[in-house]
Order: sequence, then structure tokens, then C-alpha cells
Amino acid sequence: MAFDLAAWAVIFVAVWVVGRGALALLDADDVRAPPEHVVRAGDRLILAAWVGVGVCAITLLGARQLRDLRVSRTRLLLLPAGLGAYALISISAVFGATAAPAWLAGVALAFALNRLLRWPRDVQLGGDGTFLLRGSVWPLLLMWTIFALRYAATVTLVLHPALLHDPTMGAGFSAVYGVLSGLFAARAWRVLQSARPAVALQAA
Repeated sequence: MAFDLAAWAVIFVAVWVVGRGALALLDADDVRAPPEHVVRAGDRLILAAWVGVGVCAITLLGARQLRDLRVSRTRLLLLPAGLGAYALISISAVFGATAAPAWLAGVALAFALNRLLRWPRDVQLGGDGTFLLRGSVWPLLLMWTIFALRYAATVTLVLHPALLHDPTMGAGFSAVYGVLSGLFAARAWRVLQSARPAVALQAA
């Protein structure tokens, strides 16, 4: 649990620095300001280092999901809560509060998709109220994708600031963020729901 919290702290700091660093490299105070000056080699190195820090933190956190885990209810909810908060903060910082509906639509789509995917398929309830989950590569791949999307969106909007006022662009990015982060929420919901028959059987 402590490792997960520490990893999330590193990830949030890294993605903030990467986002601000991308703007600094392009001499833009925000995504509305076009680049005007030459990028310095030292700034590139610093930004690359922080990208590496973020990727390493995500990789370590995601790598833990590759092996079978025994997780508590709190730890189960920590991952979707962290990713959901990060995704919503990211899109709101760029597109404003109007991005929230598209993000929510993406989350709803993720829940619908997971009814077909049925992820995770194998969940066991521990005797102490914990959940036994089989290892999977999907959490790591999804987390890498979310991180890459954040960086790509920032750089794209700085290089092409006119896209900021394109409603299709804002809705598209927000919906994709919603689907990716929503899959983790749908996963946690399925784990909690899969434990209900076992609890009901024990109570009977």
C-alpha cells in the first residue's frame, strides 16, 4: 500500500513536470501561446529525464500487476481513483470544465465494454476479505497509454494551438481519457461484484 501511494506521488509530480516542461521547451506559458524561441539542449535533457522518471514509476506500478496479487478493498480502489483523478485533471487543465461530459461518456463506454471483456475473469475472495487477482499485462499497457496520451496532447496543442478551440479535438481526447481510466474503474467494480455471490453464500 505504501509503495502504491509513493508511486502515485512520483507519477503525479512527473506528469506535471513533463507537461510544464513541454510548454517550457516551446516557450509557451500555456497551450494557447505559440512557440517563439529556440529550444535549448539542456532543457531537452531535463524534460527527457522527467519523462523517464514518470515512465519508470508507471512501469514499476504496472509491473506489480503482472503477478498474482492479494489486495484489500482500499488498494483495489486506489488505482482507478488515481487514474480517474489524473485523467480528469489533465483534460480540465487543457479544455476546461466542458471536457467533463465527454470524459464521463468515455467512462460509461468503458463499463459497457467491460461487460463484454469481463476483465478480470478470475477473481477469488480471500478469507480475510481481500481479493485474489490473477496477474495481467493490461494494467501496465493501459497506464503507459494514458501517460503517452497526456504528453502527446500537450505537445500537439502547443504546436497547433488552433486545435484547442476545435470541439471535436476536446471531446475526442476527453472521451479517450475516459475510456482508458474508466476501464480500471470497471475492473474494480467487476471484482467487487464477483465477490457478492460468495459473501451471500457464506451468510446463508
